[in-house]
Amino acid sequence: MTPAEVSAHYEAWIAGREPEQGRDSVARYRFDEGAGNVIRNRTDAATDLTIPRRFFILDEQFLERPWDEFRNDRRYWKDVGINIAGFIPLGLVFFAYFSLVERLKHPAMWTVVLGFAVSLTIEVGQSFLPSRNSGMTDLITNTLGTAVGVLLFRFDFVRMMLAALGMIPRNTTASSSADQPMYEMVPAEASNSAR
Repeated sequence: MTPAEVSAHYEAWIAGREPEQGRDSVARYRFDEGAGNVIRNRTDAATDLTIPRRFFILDEQFLERPWDEFRNDRRYWKDVGINIAGFIPLGLVFFAYFSLVERLKHPAMWTVVLGFAVSLTIEVGQSFLPSRNSGMTDLITNTLGTAVGVLLFRFDFVRMMLAALGMIPRNTTASSSADQPMYEMVPAEASNSAR
């Protein structure tokens, strides 16, 4: 259609009139059925459109490879930053829990494994959503964010901030033994006498 024909069709449509059908018209869909799953072609009934009951994407890739989804643009790097930052709290919280409450033998390892498992669960779920995609970059960056949270917890100022917020006990000190959890509870008098 020429621009003039498009404009004339638009004007007719706005006015509520039936637009003239061009002589070379192959298909004309009005989308005025109001219900059902078939959109009628006013030119050729053999090419009606059928709306499927369930939408799906053909050949959607599960856990797309990082080099295939890489784009060197602002949006890609923003997503990477959001994924890392979004999993830092998970690393902080669960490392503190596994160190102070559960007292696991290797709390850092179990925290990173948990972060990986949570991220994998999210990616598997996203593979079933038509508006989302599943990628290994998200899996890697989410796991990295969990590891950053574990590393941040090892800094005294982070533990002091968490203690000030009431999230962990104030008398938490670093443990030097490789067989014990990284942090242990120290009685208040023992922590005062160490000063």
